[in-house]
Amino acid sequence: MTRVKPMPQRSLIPSVLPRTLVAGLMAALISSTAIAPNSVSAQGNVTLDINSCDDNNYPDIVCVVTPKDQTGIPVQGLPAAAFEVADGNTTLGDVQVEQIENPNVKNNILLVVDFGTSSRNTASLAALRTSAEQIISSLAPDDEIGLIGVTGGIELGDVNNPPLDPAKESPFVNAGQQRNTVINIIRTLPAAPGTPLYDALCKGITLASKQTVGSRAVIVLSDGKDVGSKVCKADDPISSASRNGVPVYAIGIGDRLDSAYMQRLALQTGGSFLEAATAGDVAPKFTEIQRGLKTQYRLSFKGVTPPDNDPAGHPLSIRVNTASGRATENTTFKALYPIKPIVQSANFQQGDVAFDLSTPLPFGEVEVTPNLQARNIARVEYLLDGEIVRVAETPPFSFILDTTRFEPDPERDHVLIIRAYGEMTNPANITEAQYTFRAELPIPTETPPPPGTEVPAQAGQTQATARPVATVGRGTPQPTAAPAITPTVVPTGIGASIQRNPLLGVLLGVVVLGIVALVVMMLVLQRRRQQASRIAAAANEPQTIMDIPGSPDLNGDGDGLGEGASEGNQTRVFGTAGGLSGVGENRTKVFRPGKATLEFTTGKMKDKKFQVGVGGIDAVLIGREVDVSIGNIKLESEFVSRRHARITLENDKLLLYDLGSASGTRVNGVPLQGRIELNDGDLVEFADTTAQLKMNTPVKPGA
Repeated sequence: MTRVKPMPQRSLIPSVLPRTLVAGLMAALISSTAIAPNSVSAQGNVTLDINSCDDNNYPDIVCVVTPKDQTGIPVQGLPAAAFEVADGNTTLGDVQVEQIENPNVKNNILLVVDFGTSSRNTASLAALRTSAEQIISSLAPDDEIGLIGVTGGIELGDVNNPPLDPAKESPFVNAGQQRNTVINIIRTLPAAPGTPLYDALCKGITLASKQTVGSRAVIVLSDGKDVGSKVCKADDPISSASRNGVPVYAIGIGDRLDSAYMQRLALQTGGSFLEAATAGDVAPKFTEIQRGLKTQYRLSFKGVTPPDNDPAGHPLSIRVNTASGRATENTTFKALYPIKPIVQSANFQQGDVAFDLSTPLPFGEVEVTPNLQARNIARVEYLLDGEIVRVAETPPFSFILDTTRFEPDPERDHVLIIRAYGEMTNPANITEAQYTFRAELPIPTETPPPPGTEVPAQAGQTQATARPVATVGRGTPQPTAAPAITPTVVPTGIGASIQRNPLLGVLLGVVVLGIVALVVMMLVLQRRRQQASRIAAAANEPQTIMDIPGSPDLNGDGDGLGEGASEGNQTRVFGTAGGLSGVGENRTKVFRPGKATLEFTTGKMKDKKFQVGVGGIDAVLIGREVDVSIGNIKLESEFVSRRHARITLENDKLLLYDLGSASGTRVNGVPLQGRIELNDGDLVEFADTTAQLKMNTPVKPGA
């Protein structure tokens, strides 16, 4: 992956510039940047994250990307022309771009709220408390929230690890689980004289800089006036935020607003400034900021690489160009065959000779092999003159066309339809191709005259071509009718050789019987070895059986399960052990399922259940592109990574690993970093898809 490294940020508006020059620079920035109404924003150098790419409907590809400024905040308002997509060395045209809001993007919000009584009356403070509660309540469950209440004095202490006053300050906590803790601080926060805004900003920026996962930002609700700061000056919060890459979003409140400082604070830190007429208008302004923090772009385009199903994939490059810089990110995609089959052509061949149907097909057997292109071929049907004559279910899906079965008619057109099925259950994934041809007639032969028969020559005939005659009575020659000419089938290939040499047929028969006997012997030996292995395994260790229809009802409750088994844990009784040689008689073998069941509760996988911790299976992969044929779990969501997470059974414990997914993995609402042991009832979130883990009740053998 290639990224453009952010350059060190410098102050956009030096504090020594005259007020008129400051206003002019701000106006230029506003006019050149796409922002929300009544807001001002600035962005530095950019980076680009490719969150996901879906090539399942190739050549149609959909990628979700996030361009970010140097503070890690998504860049908003980019037009389609800002993006370039290259399939290998080919730059693609007609790239459709849509700005979207991904609710699963994690935000870390440090809220600085000005509760100083020096500039507010009782009604204004009450409205501000309500607005702050609304902001905290609107955060997503994965977001984290911290609080600095600006009232009275602010204790900074250690610059890198400032102390927190629990009466008016809170460290970062998970919004889904502990937001009420922060709300209670706001409700009970005592109002006191003084508004040490600069000290509060320095403290909040230090706390936010320690958040490393997801977007981070400081949101300040204030009129911009400082009263009583003891450590930090006006420029100190700006320098600290720029140095630590923490954007400050300033929401100015009231008609006595110091808008010049609030705008400078936002612009020079990579945030934005919005103005609220009253404290009650703050929450909608925060909603604008929150949407921007979760901004992503959906890019839709068509690949030009010919389909080849190459599992290694092909290079894909995405570039974003902004006024603040450019960034390029690389990934790969698979040029998958189409889901609906394509019959590109068909080969008609007899021996080493191919025919293009411009001339009649030869008399005899002709092999027809279709050239198919599809992600999966379920079967191929051949219809000859409207009748199904062949169903092929394995490659190369060929068909032997026997032209000797046709009625002798050189002018008749025959129609062969090749019908390919990509998916048997979906009629839309069926393709037909039609081929019209004619067939040659057999070579006619004449029956020779009996020995001793003379054939008198007729006018215009030689003796060799005269009709044969027969002797009637005393030898008076009488003309006889010419023998009828009947078409005969001329044997070709190995059949003709056997007809000429019967001994060859005997030898071939002996060889075929020998081969058949050898194959049967090998199959019998293999089956005996497999049975011996199963017996040994059954005698020592219970096996995992997902579902065995027709199992005997050993406990007599009518559910087809053994004693102690239930539909909930899907344990099945597999016959009696007496049926397996060497295991013993009159004993029942109970097979256990996996250690736990993963039941999905949201998304497209809702109500689906999967066994995890199955003996003999090292790990279960979970993601958007995994091989489900070996027990992995495929999730259909553009926010889920290709290889999102993994569940392993280690020392009889289920361990969950996040595999560096873009949208993250959470257990009981807590983001997963590294690995964690799973317990009964745990809620696991893979991006926007949630599942619950339920431990299976173990069933003891013989119980």
